[in-house]
Amino acid sequence: MRSEAFSSSTRSLGFRVQITAGALSLACNVFAGNTLGERIYGVLIVALFVLSEWLSDRIESRMKRELDGILAA
Repeated sequence: MRSEAFSSSTRSLGFRVQITAGALSLACNVFAGNTLGERIYGVLIVALFVLSEWLSDRIESRMKRELDGILAA
């Protein structure tokens, strides 16, 4: 729901859903830990998940770049 193929309102909704789910996941992972180490581990897991989601939003195929270059010429 966050790619350029969707409308601006759909991308905005997708971003809100992603932020809400990330915040809930973070809260649950911190709350589930009994020790400081478990809570830090929970934060790291959520941070890695958010990083992977961010990276997946940035991935662009080589074909798309080549097509954009052809269309710009």
